[in-house]
Amino acid sequence: MMNHSRKLTTGALRSAIIIWLCGVVLSWIHAAPPRPALGVDIQTTVDSDSVTVGERLHIRYVIDHSDSLELLPLTAIETGSCHLISIRFDEEKQDRGKRKIATIEVFTLDLEEAHLPGAELRFLTPSGDTLYAVANDVTVPVRSLVAAGGELKPLKDPWEAPFDYLPVIIAAVAAVALASALYLLWRNRKRRILPEVLKPELPPDFVALMELTRIEGLKLLDEGEFKKYYTLVTDAIRKYIEKRFGIDAMDCTTGEILLNLNAIRRRVDHLEELLREADLVKFAKFIPGIEAGKRAMKTARGIVVRTTPASEPDPEVKVSVGAAGNP
Repeated sequence: MMNHSRKLTTGALRSAIIIWLCGVVLSWIHAAPPRPALGVDIQTTVDSDSVTVGERLHIRYVIDHSDSLELLPLTAIETGSCHLISIRFDEEKQDRGKRKIATIEVFTLDLEEAHLPGAELRFLTPSGDTLYAVANDVTVPVRSLVAAGGELKPLKDPWEAPFDYLPVIIAAVAAVALASALYLLWRNRKRRILPEVLKPELPPDFVALMELTRIEGLKLLDEGEFKKYYTLVTDAIRKYIEKRFGIDAMDCTTGEILLNLNAIRRRVDHLEELLREADLVKFAKFIPGIEAGKRAMKTARGIVVRTTPASEPDPEVKVSVGAAGNP
């Protein structure tokens, strides 16, 4: 009887050990890393053999794979020395297999080369396993915009506008006018009908064009103040973009402004080249010359004119009338 009990105990222990080992093996199988995908072909092409600082670069992946595999969405990639703008997927019909085309749009601020590591693409099999394939790296040299014989100088702090005393003066004059009005009302001791005219809000295109005209009158180009000139011109355009399209622009980089416009599906011709040129003047001591500065002013005015609606409603002037009577 004792021997029989010992046999039962030994058998139960062996069964428990076998079940535990099976669980460990299954856990290892499910936790195993993705395996390389077989039968997947990725062709990598670039739309340009060189770029300038801030210029857009398009990398194209042509991905051919079997019908049994499903390409998983590519939501994030390693960008290396580049900055990501967008990722777009398209599909082409094939007699056999599947073909997906991924277009990646980037730009770089590196002065030597634009390097984008190969993207890792993942595929899902019918059994639920995950496979992967890696595209080729992309390296494109960066062309210099500095004139022949010139050299880039160390970066300097951005130009800061001097303190503006005009708002203080206006506030002081307004305070004196208000005190005078209160004194006259107290002395006359009677109420009158006083129309209250609300100042209309000027259209953003009118404000931008007036500011550009003011900047042009400062004659900064003739004095060689290119950095101050480009700062004022691009600030006027940034304020206009904020008012016209309702996006953040004043505290954003050039790339962030373009992304914000892309998010609302708006494209402003020549805006990118104007802002990129201003970035070089402000931060890399690039000297564009007087003629280039004049062209930048013409480009800025053109941006305002082309993005202004065909008919701008005249600003309304609202008048409210106070009560009349004697105290």
